[in-house]
Parts: sequence; structure tokens; C-alpha cells
Amino acid sequence: MQGQYWKKSVLIEFAGAGAGGIRTVTSTDDAARCLLYKWPDQTSKAYHRAKGMCLDALEGRKADDEAREAFLDAAREAHITIRLQ
Repeated sequence: MQGQYWKKSVLIEFAGAGAGGIRTVTSTDDAARCLLYKWPDQTSKAYHRAKGMCLDALEGRKADDEAREAFLDAAREAHITIRLQ
């Protein structure tokens, strides 16, 4: 199942060469892929919470808005630059 598009997308910027640069995250599906394949620190509590929330939202067990907030929390904890759109 694919998550719904968010009302407001999130622009994130990964630091360092080869880290993935700038990415616009527009949905829970985008956020889950970003967490699974691009995230710089996959050991933090906020990362695991965000990953779980996104996967739960994709399965219809959580709201996409909750997944977005958890994603933002994980980005802040990982010191990833965030720009809300």
C-alpha cells in the first residue's frame, strides 16, 4: 500500500559528499524509502520510531501525518537540514 501525499512536502539536505544531496519528500512512501536507503544514522531511537511509523502508515495502521512528524523528529535528531514547504 502506498501512503498518501503530505499536505506540505519536506525538503531535506544530507551533509557530505555522496550522502544523497537534497531531496524533496512528498509522502510517507518517500519518507520510508529515504529512511531505509539514505539515512546517515540508522541506530537512533527517533530513526527507529520514524521507520516504524512510516511502515505502519503504509499498512494503514497509523496516519500519514503522524509518520511525517516522526520523520521530522528523526531528521532533527540526525542534524539533517530541513526546509518545510
